[in-house]
Amino acid sequence: MPGQGKPLLTILDRVSRSSPGFSIQEGPVTEVVVLGGGLAGLYAAFHLASDGVKVIVVEREFAPGGSLRTQQFHDHPYSLAESPLVTGDQQIAQTLQSLLPPNLISADAPPPVPYLRWNGNDLPLPLRLRDLLGGLPPALRSNLVLSQLVSRFHPGRTSSHSPANAAEVLRQRYGEPLCEFIIAPELQAYWGAPLTDLAPAAADFPVRSLFSERSDRTAEPCPWTIHTTPGHLADRLARAIQSLGGRLFYGAEVEQVGIEPLPGCQIVIRDRLDRRGEPPSRIRLTARRVLSTIPLRALVRALGSHVPAQVHAASYQLDHLPVQAHICLVQRSSCLNHPTVHFRQRPFLRLTEPERLRSETPGTVAPSQTLLLVEVAGRATQNSREAWQSILGGLEEEEICSPDEILDAQFLHWPSGVPILRRETVPALQRILTCLERFPNLQTAGGSGRFTWMTPSESMASGRAAAQLLAAR
Repeated sequence: MPGQGKPLLTILDRVSRSSPGFSIQEGPVTEVVVLGGGLAGLYAAFHLASDGVKVIVVEREFAPGGSLRTQQFHDHPYSLAESPLVTGDQQIAQTLQSLLPPNLISADAPPPVPYLRWNGNDLPLPLRLRDLLGGLPPALRSNLVLSQLVSRFHPGRTSSHSPANAAEVLRQRYGEPLCEFIIAPELQAYWGAPLTDLAPAAADFPVRSLFSERSDRTAEPCPWTIHTTPGHLADRLARAIQSLGGRLFYGAEVEQVGIEPLPGCQIVIRDRLDRRGEPPSRIRLTARRVLSTIPLRALVRALGSHVPAQVHAASYQLDHLPVQAHICLVQRSSCLNHPTVHFRQRPFLRLTEPERLRSETPGTVAPSQTLLLVEVAGRATQNSREAWQSILGGLEEEEICSPDEILDAQFLHWPSGVPILRRETVPALQRILTCLERFPNLQTAGGSGRFTWMTPSESMASGRAAAQLLAAR
């Protein structure tokens, strides 16, 4: 832990910027404050608390787990994430074994596999080349195989030439035909932007989760399967943190991070709870270091004058990938043969029919009904009547369900902390990250600075890595 000469960090919890002259209630003293109570922040706090570090977690939402598990369908909360969780990280699996009942973790049974609908067939992910070639015309199949061999052994694959965009990366890696007919449509649908507009790093996801160069899928290591929801796991982590002496504050949004002339700094958090005209309460928490998992734009905005104007401008250049989905109540006991099915050249990216939604929405779903999550790309225009009619047509053509079988539907849209990797935004993102590295007692993790969605396992691993970096300072 830092010595006496280290600057202190002061956290003001539940503050309103519209209430000048308010009183501040002095709160407890802690060593680390974690901003963000998603799985990354909770696992980071648990990792620190397990090492004897006093921690406080501050979460914007009103429950642990963040926005991942606080969406609602007819006033019933549910988790918008894949279930069960799958991890190949032995340390995470052992940690979860200490928090969850033994029957919820297994390493002997293969986990549920997502599928991709391709040429009328359901193919397990990640795809192999021979999976993709089946059903294609012979001429196109030969062309794809030849291009794959050329791209693999051609000197251009290891050329020192730096690709200018994601399209060039994919052409060098997989060859022109394979990129054009198979991989490019998936990537472009995910990011919602032309490949020539995306930075080279954008080519790494979701391609690597969809396509594998392995010929034998069984050669991959057997992961652990956690048969629970992200919301349940977040609750367990929160209780474990409290049992280790940590504290959690919910419904508080980071509003200001100020470094004072004296050794120390202040982080102002605004109370999001509506108290019918009453001014929000304030609590002053004192800590030595901060670990942030909140989006970069929110963190930069909170830093205010302590970061240059160019960094503020850079934060507004980031175009974030939204989370969008239609949740549909369908008059069918089941719509899918697999827990998650990805689609290409459809108005939706993937369909999920998680059984957990039935248990987390008691009284909402009858045994003869199911809840279907329809994830879409693009902007909020996906909630337009034309977009919805296109989705209904796609569901019917894929024989998922007919429009008459959809009893109710709700459109979900909220921002994420995932920047879209456009070529012009990469320098802005690097400028922000370089600036934040100047603060010796501030460590970022989770979605901050990442380009892709995280699985629950990846979120926890990123929180652990950030906690280790913070402890090493």
